[in-house]
Amino acid sequence: MISISSPRGAINDKNSNVITGRLYGRSLFPRSLDIVRSAVLLGLPIIGSGGVWMDADVESMLKAGAMAVETDIRLWVPKEPEA
Repeated sequence: MISISSPRGAINDKNSNVITGRLYGRSLFPRSLDIVRSAVLLGLPIIGSGGVWMDADVESMLKAGAMAVETDIRLWVPKEPEA
């Protein structure tokens, strides 16, 4: 089984220094879901991750064919209290 990881990126700051790191956040979800769909079409077992923030994201990954889903930083952010 393969697992998607957060993509690496690099940018130049205003002083032309290269800053590298990984990208995280909800905006990664659409691309991650596309990757899961592609992997499933190729017959690869995959763990979906990347931008998984809400329960609906987990459901979408599973419906797309992910064998399991890894949640992101959402686990560390407290849920809004229910009214």
